[in-house]
Amino acid sequence: MTGDNSSGSKAIYTNQYNTTIKNCVFDNFENTIYYYEADQGSVINTNITSTRASWNSGQAINVITNNGFYGSNLNIQSEGISIRILWGENNIIENSTFNSSRNAVYISSSHNNTFSDVTGQSTSEY
Repeated sequence: MTGDNSSGSKAIYTNQYNTTIKNCVFDNFENTIYYYEADQGSVINTNITSTRASWNSGQAINVITNNGFYGSNLNIQSEGISIRILWGENNIIENSTFNSSRNAVYISSSHNNTFSDVTGQSTSEY
C-alpha cells in the first residue's frame, strides 16, 4: 500500500482487540500503522518505509495499548521513529530490523517489554 506522504496519513488505524496485520508492504505514510487501545494486536512479516518526519510525527508503528502487542519479522526504514510504544505491558518484538533517522525504538510508560533478535540503528542526536 502506498500513501501520498501527507501530514497525518495512516495506512491502518485500529482500536479493535486482536487486530493482526500480516505479509504487507507499506510506503509513504506519516504514521503507517496506528494501534490505539487495541489490545493483543500483532504485525507479522511486514516491510515499512515511512518517509515523512517532523517533530513528534513519523512513526512507522505507533502502539498505544494496555496489554500485549506482538511484532515479528519487521523491516522498517523510517525518517521518524520506527516503533513507538506508549502505555501497557507485555509487548514483544522479535526477529526485526529498524533503521531510523530519529529513534529506532521509543518506549514510554510501558513495562515488561521483550526484544529478541532485533537490530536497530538511528542516525539521530536524540
